[in-house]
Amino acid sequence: MSFPPEFFDEKPQETENLSRKAARKSRSRGTWLVIPALVALIFAGLWIWFNVDSIRDTIKVWGYQPTAQVEEIAQSTAMTEHGKFMFYVGAPKILESEDFNEFCNTHHGDFYTLGCYTSSSSIFIYQITDSRLKGVVEVTAAHEMLHAAWSRLSLEEKSRLTDLLQAAYSKIEDPKLAETMSLYEQISPTELPNELHSILGTQYAGLGKELEEYYSQYFTDRSKVVNLYSNYQGYIDSVRDQLTELQDKLTELSDYLDSERGEIDSAIEQWNLDVQTYNSRINTPGGFSSQREADIARAALETRKTILEERQEAYKAKVAEYDELITEWDKVAAESDEIFQLLDSNYEPSRDK
Repeated sequence: MSFPPEFFDEKPQETENLSRKAARKSRSRGTWLVIPALVALIFAGLWIWFNVDSIRDTIKVWGYQPTAQVEEIAQSTAMTEHGKFMFYVGAPKILESEDFNEFCNTHHGDFYTLGCYTSSSSIFIYQITDSRLKGVVEVTAAHEMLHAAWSRLSLEEKSRLTDLLQAAYSKIEDPKLAETMSLYEQISPTELPNELHSILGTQYAGLGKELEEYYSQYFTDRSKVVNLYSNYQGYIDSVRDQLTELQDKLTELSDYLDSERGEIDSAIEQWNLDVQTYNSRINTPGGFSSQREADIARAALETRKTILEERQEAYKAKVAEYDELITEWDKVAAESDEIFQLLDSNYEPSRDK
């Protein structure tokens, strides 16, 4: 078989040169494969670096198994999936007083700690089961969930929300809120926006379009948690109002009885003196100019006696009313004490014995 001459225009390459060229081609293809892989690794590393907290949270939530009570809290407060994520990332625990106080044990005056979000990103809630305070655990849980959410916001978002929260706060006329924020200002002024974020978000309706839109990422229906707060706080306020009303009545009635008792005693003393004077005159010849004058003086004394007796009866009725108010006050005061004992995780029954 013959071949055209041009087929052999180029000399066959030596085996050594062929192997070197093949090696160069192989290295070139390998380099182009390695570079995209390195770029991908770099971007993956950067993504992990900037999202390490989110990754850590996700792993924590994956490893947390909520109890039936915790799940019920998330449902009854209408938490969104994101809200539940923020709640579960704190691995919430609902504890009795002894265990609760190991993690949350800060009390200031009449303000009791019902829950806390710790530096380790954990949520602890004080267990209260009394039906009169139904909703306390749920609202406390939502409050602490919002603390967890706040800690994960950017500085820019915190700044934006601080302005919105302060504006909403300035429009709320509630002495209790003002008192609460005044206390927080004394304890930790820098945490005021954080506390407003949790308090307004769980306790007050009608915060304005921007805040309502913001909170919608945590609650599908924020009115549910606000209503829970209103129900138990309304009960607490009603007991306080009863005590205040009873105390005002008792103070007013006590002042009246003290004054009335003094006036009646003085009137009786004067009546007795006037009776002595009348007896002395009636037994003294010429003490009265006529029988008619004596009869008029006697009738006046008898009228005064009748008025004094009626006044004494009215006084006794007021004393009975006062005693009834005292009984009622004792009952309401006992209920008030019981409520705040339930709210106080540091309360020990033995200390009152």
